[in-house]
Amino acid sequence: MIQPLSKIFSVGEFTVERELNTISHDGKSQIVEPKVMALLYYFSCHASEVISRDKLMADVWRSQVSEGAVNRVVGLLRKALSDNAESPRYIQTVAKKGYRLIADVKNIADAEINVNKNEITSAKKYSHSNSLLEKLSSNKIASFSLFIVLVLALLATNWQSLISSSSKPFKITNPIFEQLTSEPGFEHDASLSKDESWLVYRHRKSADQPYHLYLKKLGQQQRIQLTDSEFNDRSPAISHDQSKVIFFRKGQNTCHLNLLTLDEYANPIKVEELYQCGAVEHYSNVVWAPDDLSVYFTDRINSSMPYQIYQLHLSTLKVDEITRREDNYYGDNELSLSPSGEQLLFFRNKYWGNNQVFVKNLRTKEQRKITELGFLSWTPSWTPDEKGIIFSDNRSGGKLKLLDIATGNIQTLYQSAQSINSPQLSASGKHIVYSTKTADVDLWQSELTQNSTGSLQVQPRVKLAVNSSRIDSQPIYSKDGRSLLFLSDRNGELQLWLKKEDGLLSIESFSNNKKIDTYAWHPDGILAVVATSDKQVYLLNTQTQAVELIKLNGQSAAFPNFSSDGETMYFTSDKSGDWQIWGYNFQAQSAIQITQKGGYQVKVNEADETLYFTKYRQQGIWQLTLKNSKSNTAKEKQIVSNVSRSLNFKVCSDSIYYSTESDNIELWQMNFKTEKNQKILTSTLNSKFKFDLFNNCQKLIFSKRENIESDILMLSL
Repeated sequence: MIQPLSKIFSVGEFTVERELNTISHDGKSQIVEPKVMALLYYFSCHASEVISRDKLMADVWRSQVSEGAVNRVVGLLRKALSDNAESPRYIQTVAKKGYRLIADVKNIADAEINVNKNEITSAKKYSHSNSLLEKLSSNKIASFSLFIVLVLALLATNWQSLISSSSKPFKITNPIFEQLTSEPGFEHDASLSKDESWLVYRHRKSADQPYHLYLKKLGQQQRIQLTDSEFNDRSPAISHDQSKVIFFRKGQNTCHLNLLTLDEYANPIKVEELYQCGAVEHYSNVVWAPDDLSVYFTDRINSSMPYQIYQLHLSTLKVDEITRREDNYYGDNELSLSPSGEQLLFFRNKYWGNNQVFVKNLRTKEQRKITELGFLSWTPSWTPDEKGIIFSDNRSGGKLKLLDIATGNIQTLYQSAQSINSPQLSASGKHIVYSTKTADVDLWQSELTQNSTGSLQVQPRVKLAVNSSRIDSQPIYSKDGRSLLFLSDRNGELQLWLKKEDGLLSIESFSNNKKIDTYAWHPDGILAVVATSDKQVYLLNTQTQAVELIKLNGQSAAFPNFSSDGETMYFTSDKSGDWQIWGYNFQAQSAIQITQKGGYQVKVNEADETLYFTKYRQQGIWQLTLKNSKSNTAKEKQIVSNVSRSLNFKVCSDSIYYSTESDNIELWQMNFKTEKNQKILTSTLNSKFKFDLFNNCQKLIFSKRENIESDILMLSL
């Protein structure tokens, strides 16, 4: 039964202020993510009901997200309510059915609230007894948290007024991602309807099949196939009244601009050819005028001429030239119409590899050059106030950029490890949809067994249940085998994820500009060390997600690993002029150099007696006895000769396991006693192979690339 709730209500002992995204208890308030608040509000409206995951995806996420995304938000909500999944007081997990809110819910009048809104404090975070995490000043956290909340609320709910009131560029500080499509194959050219409830895009199942158009009703998870021809259908745009879709149909020796009419349920009725393209090699886009009476598109007379921009009047099929052919290499081939329909922005390729940005006033016919990008970009998109342009830069990863039309200044709003293709800003300015190429990299697990001759055999691999349709890589198990850390971009950006017996959640303690390189578990299975691309190392408490920078007097550090007793962290540093192995003692809080002849990745045996490491300037794996490391006569011994410095390896009681790379990637085992090498597994060179061993090295976990696809994501501000 749905319970209507006011803006302020209580759940058990907590007071919830929905508009402020705050949950209060004992006079203290904490800020939660908008999605966490949406989930809490939904649970509260359906108190005591068992809610399935599919129902949550449809009503809260409004898209088919991964189970990991649901687990993450449920985990954050439990954390905010100080709840425990094993003995819940608020959120009960109902096996194979879903979740149920078991606490009392009631409305509260504004006058009953007795919370000091100027004292916003973070949830209490507790460190493990052996950790170095220090308690932060609650007053500083309170002030900073309140400031961040106000900024995020302003950006997320009032983007348009923010731009209108100020000419200063803004940044996306806390994006929320939803994966809108996950079909096998390739999806591109994402476009939202004006009311942001329909998504139209093109899709094909494999590279040898044509693209067809699809429409997805985001609120209902309904997917409708709009076209099914032998040709490639591309660049779809839905009319403002949502009754028609305009698109290009391209095939061998043919290209047309077509109009698809929809019925009231968005089902296709008929397709009409409106215009024949001048060139078969066609990479154009098309947009609707605000009155839906005409469309603007790009085309060229033939394949040797530059592109121009045209306007097609649907009632008469009359075609007008909007831009003229000039001395251009490729011409005017990308366009975007402002919300008012008065300004036309387009990219001109006078020289290959360089987009020039122009804006034309369609009322006065005035045209001016704004700037030159210096690279190629596609599908620009206006901001609602017509002062800025959103576009992507995919030269290195993916960058979402904002161009100020008045000044020509360009600012990076968001940066991703993956490409950001054809970003479109929604009419409200609150969402951006785009497609991105994804490699389906999954985690697999196998048993290692010995045959009658003593040789190791890898049993048939089994895919882990944590897998998504995106990249899941670099798995590392805790010593007890109960917790798994891995990297994944399933939420749109590369994050560290934690899998435990009771669920899956993302580690959100690191900001977007902190790229995670490597990480390793403490023997207690709670703490971990994390190295980032800026050569800094952090101590992470996986229970509370609290992090602290390990202070190494400013020296660069990478590839950290704990000793077996957890008292020392071994890492590589170039402080001495070349990469060497160092050791940091947590009790003394000091670091000393261990190797003298080079060192890079490092592992230690279970007795904490011997280091095994690679070198930056030489291939191979070396060993060094720690008790002799302080002596100038300490001798290193090379035990493997053909291992690159960055390929991972694992030390067990009687063996070392390592990967090599030539025509393929191979996993090898060397027995310390016999010094014999045995090949265990072979994988393709582009497989993104990363491995770990656990359960006394009897189980193998590794990541492997299956295929490459593309999906459509929505970024909400």
